[in-house]
Amino acid sequence: MALLFVDSCDLYAIREEIARRWEPNATTVSHINVSATAGRWGGRAIQLASAGVGRIIRHIPPRQTVILAFAARFTRDGSPVNQAFITLYDPTWTQIVIAIDFVEGRYRCYRGWFDVEIAQSDVDFAAVAKDQYHWFELKVTIDATSGSVELRRNGAMLLTFSGNTKGAPTGDITRVQLRSMNQNSSNRIDVWLDDIVIADDQGGRNDDFPGDLRISTLVPTADTAQKDWTPSSGSDNFSRVAEIPPDDDTSWVASATPGDRDLYTMAPLGMTPLAIKGLQQTVLARKDDAGDRALSLVLKSGTAVAVAPTAVLGSSYAFTEAIHEQDPATGQPWTPAAVDAVQAGMEVAP
Repeated sequence: MALLFVDSCDLYAIREEIARRWEPNATTVSHINVSATAGRWGGRAIQLASAGVGRIIRHIPPRQTVILAFAARFTRDGSPVNQAFITLYDPTWTQIVIAIDFVEGRYRCYRGWFDVEIAQSDVDFAAVAKDQYHWFELKVTIDATSGSVELRRNGAMLLTFSGNTKGAPTGDITRVQLRSMNQNSSNRIDVWLDDIVIADDQGGRNDDFPGDLRISTLVPTADTAQKDWTPSSGSDNFSRVAEIPPDDDTSWVASATPGDRDLYTMAPLGMTPLAIKGLQQTVLARKDDAGDRALSLVLKSGTAVAVAPTAVLGSSYAFTEAIHEQDPATGQPWTPAAVDAVQAGMEVAP
C-alpha cells in the first residue's frame, strides 16, 4: 500500500476535532482553526494561524521514503525570512526542514533542524504569492549517502537534492508536520490547508508524485438490504451517519452484536475525473460501555466484499480509516462508475 493517509479537511467543525486525526502542538492549539468556506473548492480548510506558530503533526508508520502532497494558501502581512513550513521527523529528532524566505522568494531545504542547508530554489516570487492556493508535492528519501529531496509547486520543480539527508539517528520518517510561520509580529504568515495526502514508495501504486489532486467527501444517501444496526431515531440508518462534519451523539447507529453489519449507498462523485487514486473509508465511532469493543470497516463493490482489519474502540469518538487503492471487484484502479456503485459501512467485530 502506498497511500498512508488522506484528508479532505471536510470532517472538522471546530479546532478540537482536528486532534482526532492530527496532533496539534500542545502550546498552540488555540492557533489552529477551521473555516467552512476557505477551502480550495469552497469547502472546509484547516487554518494554521501565525500568532503562535500553529502546527499539526500526523504520525505514520516508519518509512524511509515519504511523499507529501497538499494545497496551501498563504495569508497575512509581512515577509518572514527563512521560516519552517514542512518538517519531517523520526521518533525523536528532525530529519528534513523545508523553509520559505518571503523576502528572497526562495525555498530552502535543511538536514536536521536548520543544521545544514542542502538545497535552495531559484528566486520565484510567484512561488510564495499570497492569497492563492499552491499545490505542493514533496518526496524525501532518508539515507546518509543516497538520500534525495524533491519539492514541486503546481507541477514545476522547486528544488532537488541527492546525498546525505539523514538529520536524525534513525533512517526513518515517523511524523509529518505542517506549520504556519512567525518571525515577529510584523512578519508572519497564516497557512490554510486542503486536500492533504501522505504516501510512501511501497506497493506499486501511488508511489511517486501524485500530481494535482482533489479529494471529494462522499456520504451515505440510502440504506441497503444489509441493515443490522439500530438508529438513534427513526427508521433510516444512513441519515444518522451522513453529516459533514459528524455530529457525534446527536445522531448515530449502534450495535453490540458481533457480526452485525450495515452497508450504505453512497453519494455519486458528481464529476468524471481523469483518474482515481483510491478510496479512503472513514468512520467516527466509540464504545458506550465498559468492556472490549471493536469494529471493522466494510466495502462492497459488485459482489466483492473487502473487510478491513479490526479497530479497537475507546470511550471517546475517534476516526477509523481504511484505504482501498484498487477496486476489490476487479483488482484494478477505480473507475467513476465503480465508485458511484460502491456500498460502504461497518460491522461489529468479534
